[in-house]
Amino acid sequence: MSSLGLSVGLRGLRAAQAQLDTVGHNISNANTPGYSRQRTDISAARPLRIRGIMLGTGVDTHGVRRITDDLLNNRIRSQVSIAESYGVQLQGMTRVEELLSEPGENGLGSLFDGFFASVSRLSTEPGDEVLRNSMVQTGLNMTDEFNHLSSSIRDAREDNLQEIGFHTDETNRLAEGILLLNREIVAIEASQQPANDLRDAREVQLRELAEQVDIQYSEQPSGAIHVTIAGRVLVGSQSVYQLQLGQDEEGEPKMFMEGSTASLQTGTGQIGGLLSFREQFLPTLDDQLNELARNLILEVNRAHSTGVPESGGFTLLSSEESVPGETSTERLGSLLSSAGLPFDVQSGRLYVSLTDDATGEVRTEPIDIDPDRMSVQGLLTAFNGIDHMNAGLDSLGRLNLFGDSGYKFDFSARLDSQPDDANSFGGGRGTLGSSLQGPYNLTAGSTLTLDAGGGSVSMSFQSGDFDDISNASAIEIAALINADPTMSGGGVHAAAVGDLIVFQTLTEGSTETIQVVGGTSIGALGFGAGENATGRDTVLSVEAHGRYTGDTNRTVYYKPLGDGVIGSTPGLQIQVVSEDGSPVAVLDVGEGYVPSTHLEVSDGMEVSFGFGEISATNREVFNQDWIADSDSSDVLVAFGVNSFFVGDSASSLSIAADIQDDPGRLSYSSLGTSGDNGSLLKILSLQDTTVSELGVSIPEYFSQVVGDVGFNIATTQSASTVADSLVVSLDARRQEVSGVNVDEELVNMIKFEQSYSASARYIQVIQQLQDTVLSII
Repeated sequence: MSSLGLSVGLRGLRAAQAQLDTVGHNISNANTPGYSRQRTDISAARPLRIRGIMLGTGVDTHGVRRITDDLLNNRIRSQVSIAESYGVQLQGMTRVEELLSEPGENGLGSLFDGFFASVSRLSTEPGDEVLRNSMVQTGLNMTDEFNHLSSSIRDAREDNLQEIGFHTDETNRLAEGILLLNREIVAIEASQQPANDLRDAREVQLRELAEQVDIQYSEQPSGAIHVTIAGRVLVGSQSVYQLQLGQDEEGEPKMFMEGSTASLQTGTGQIGGLLSFREQFLPTLDDQLNELARNLILEVNRAHSTGVPESGGFTLLSSEESVPGETSTERLGSLLSSAGLPFDVQSGRLYVSLTDDATGEVRTEPIDIDPDRMSVQGLLTAFNGIDHMNAGLDSLGRLNLFGDSGYKFDFSARLDSQPDDANSFGGGRGTLGSSLQGPYNLTAGSTLTLDAGGGSVSMSFQSGDFDDISNASAIEIAALINADPTMSGGGVHAAAVGDLIVFQTLTEGSTETIQVVGGTSIGALGFGAGENATGRDTVLSVEAHGRYTGDTNRTVYYKPLGDGVIGSTPGLQIQVVSEDGSPVAVLDVGEGYVPSTHLEVSDGMEVSFGFGEISATNREVFNQDWIADSDSSDVLVAFGVNSFFVGDSASSLSIAADIQDDPGRLSYSSLGTSGDNGSLLKILSLQDTTVSELGVSIPEYFSQVVGDVGFNIATTQSASTVADSLVVSLDARRQEVSGVNVDEELVNMIKFEQSYSASARYIQVIQQLQDTVLSII
């Protein structure tokens, strides 16, 4: 009896002592981060049968247990990883937003306003030297900010890379710590003792690891845990497989695990957030700035390259861009569509204007450009085919253009005041025009026979003479006829009037005749056998006047509606048609018309005719180009000829060095006439005009860029706030489950103290009983 009673009392003392020790441990760690409240597990001891009675044997103490919710801890780690990802992205975005300085006087938006304001002021007085300097300086301020923003984004990428490296090292450090804790926990728990505090320490490191990278883990029967990232082991049973930072083929950061070269998706966490910021936000902003810069360069240079400076034209121009290639042959053979130029060359037409310094006469020549068929050499050949114009590539692959002595050239939308270049409308040569408009469907070996008074002369056409013989152009046909010694020896000349082929005599006069004798090609060319025309002793003059007000380039043809004499023949009219055959105007030039009187045609254009004869029978014709865009091919912009801006991105954007050195080279005129400010007005219109590639104007696009940054920040801020709130909420729930409530522990302490005292008193009573019994005995 006494033995059992002492045992029961002793068990009670030990249980109360253990509970008091646990309470003390809890109170001591009430403010320890990650500490989980502990509880001593007790239960009634197994009873014994004594004298036929089942008597209790007291209390058993089983150990100390952590009060924790593993599912809740997993949710916390996952949410912490998400919150850290948003947080680090938000920090990066905020730093970039500060770089934009919007709104502010140093922001790009204000610098755009300043540049366009200087263009506006110069447009009112284009000859003012001070205002020209102002335009150049405000342009430099703007380009400097583009360069600054681009370099700041590069710096942000470098900083981002260093941050990723730091957090990668931190991940590996935490992984090593978890491995060490694994070993300690396994060693302790192998002896059937709980490693509560070590498990709490491991839980803290798991949470810190989750801040770095999105992790998953699984606990092994031994008590150790395996930590994985996207299914790849980071912490194993015996070792750590380090997270490593490398580069992919494009030089971008690549995460992978030690022992593997496969790219690893790190998910959320600070590393995931930094990678997302680098791979999504920064490239998008960089692309937007580069797109803005490219379109600014393209649109401003479109206006400037076709403009004319105060000098009235150029004697020499060198391109800013070079055609890449190892040899001159390689460069010259490159098609314009694949010549490696920063801007694309389009199918279109370039107009070259030559001014004779001695007479002031201006002649405009078109160059048709098909980038998929025209090579760099073909472009040079086209330039060199214009009288008094020369072109070549230098040793660096730059395009050099220069005019003969006494001539200036430019690419403005000048009006050709004497449009009948071929003298094919009332001219002195015998002239027969085609009834068909090209291109012409010729066949290999087809022939042509003409007679210009010296006897019949013939030639044949071969496939090698054309880019495509079934789509032969009037220019190609005329060039072949004029280059054929038999034809020229027979007094035959040919001219291309737009898309029409015209046969003529070489010389003028009423004794000169041209006749189509025959040949298998005459039907395809729009002629009939036996058709003939006679020259004249007098030549009709044609002059163009006005300024084209249309938005798109047009080629119009002037064709007589009858035979007769200007100003004399009753009812004589001239029809003006567009290149697609649609009517533009009908001009009355018969009886009552005073020669040299201006006649209104359309879109601001006028024409006047001198005294002379015209013939519908001979299909006399001349064409006129109405030019809205004198380089619809963008070949000047692509090569960087007469550019205001140079470069092709935000980082390379600048103002051409020759304009910085001499603002007098600003090409402010679009027509080359005194006081004209057309090029400046085109540049100024970019402030409000929608750019097709951007969908809005240039300043509006930048506003959208700033708005996108603000939207991304607001969205990320909102997501970060929500994620942080969830972490706080989950931490509060964890505190409810695992946290130490000091008041509750104090109550428990009193309860366990009383239990201890009662057990001690019980032992004392048993001892007294035993002493009494012994005294009786």
